[in-house]
Amino acid sequence: MKISVVIATYNGEKYIKRQIDSIIDQSVPPEEIVITDDGSTDKTLEILKDCSQKNQNIGWIFTHNKHRGFVYNFINGIKCAHGDIVFLSDQDDKWEKNKISAHLNVYREYEDASLIHGEIDIIDLNNKIIKKGTQKYKKGIHKLTFKKFLKKPNYPGMSMSFLNSLFSKNKDFIFDNLQDIRTHDFLFMMLAVIGNGAYTLGTNYCSRTFTGENVALNLDYRRDSIYQRIDSTNTYIDQYNLIIKCLRQKNLDNSSKFLVKTEHLLQAQKQRLMILKIPKMKDIFIFLLNIKYLPSIKSAFLDVFITLRNRFFN
Repeated sequence: MKISVVIATYNGEKYIKRQIDSIIDQSVPPEEIVITDDGSTDKTLEILKDCSQKNQNIGWIFTHNKHRGFVYNFINGIKCAHGDIVFLSDQDDKWEKNKISAHLNVYREYEDASLIHGEIDIIDLNNKIIKKGTQKYKKGIHKLTFKKFLKKPNYPGMSMSFLNSLFSKNKDFIFDNLQDIRTHDFLFMMLAVIGNGAYTLGTNYCSRTFTGENVALNLDYRRDSIYQRIDSTNTYIDQYNLIIKCLRQKNLDNSSKFLVKTEHLLQAQKQRLMILKIPKMKDIFIFLLNIKYLPSIKSAFLDVFITLRNRFFN
């Protein structure tokens, strides 16, 4: 199976050399590396072109996204990939030497696998672990059910690989709904789960570097902030709406069952948004009656606590 790695870049000169070296030095190296750049003005592309000259055994593709954001940037790179299996990479990751081989073993063992998502550690610039096991996956290899999938709004692409056919079979849906896609990685996880082919790995084969500049990583973001919780709720609402749109379009045998489940969760998140924005005791009561439709009961009670605190003590 031919392997493509898609790396989205934007002004990553501080970190890109470490990441590209960890990809080139894989025990099973990729046949192709696709660089999709969002308009870097530093030396990112210069560093990568120098690497491509020194590693001509790998096929290199350079493409540009013209300042359209990270979702478009990754989709642009995936569109250019020729491999049977596509690995996604941010510019500030660090891969373990056996990452590609570990994913390949899963595809060989589980013939229905269309996507694999692995555990993730967060490290600092000195490779020291800041946070271990951020995805909280069970050890071993497990199929991700639709029910479990719905509980998480985020599946970081840097630990993801998928069959290129997952993209080609869903190309029309992807390009028709680009404006509604919050994150490319959630999109591919959704497509794989609906197709019953998503697997999780409980072992960490790559680490995410906390640089202070990461688009999707902010360790200092306060969990008890009402604004953070509103943003999280809006993310769930957008993701659930995308799932509903996909299920209705595909109309599979299990679509009606999945639709009912997703619509319940969507309504619960809308009620959550209502109490976070305009808290009324009646709405809080209705929200608590529907608590079983929320991903985390603990988080729901914290929503109520923060809402009441802000209402009565601010």
